[in-house]
Amino acid sequence: MPVTLDLLASTPTPDGTDMQDLTRLTQDMNACACFQAAWAAWQINRSEVSLYAARFNGRIVGVALVQSGCLLSLGVRGLTRGRGVGRRMVSVLAQQQGLTLSAHMDPGLAAFVSACLASTAGQR
Repeated sequence: MPVTLDLLASTPTPDGTDMQDLTRLTQDMNACACFQAAWAAWQINRSEVSLYAARFNGRIVGVALVQSGCLLSLGVRGLTRGRGVGRRMVSVLAQQQGLTLSAHMDPGLAAFVSACLASTAGQR
């Protein structure tokens, strides 16, 4: 699944299609408290929390929320899970900036991200 990763600018509101995709994604991630906290932090302070959007065919299928090189959380649409989107986001972000993990990250997500980072480091 060819996925690109874009930094959504700190503009007040993403465009209509992006906002629709983000709304669906946040609904899919509703049960993940660390994602909801990171999402709220981005909405409150977009100059400090960066939102990277994973796109497939121009549509947002996943996001990573990063603050000062620290991965706060990431989420992938339910329909596209298991296709390497999360792994691709972690890989690209790790290459662009040295990622650390938030202490507040869900343990299952932290284990996934740690495995992705170890895999990425092994490929260098």
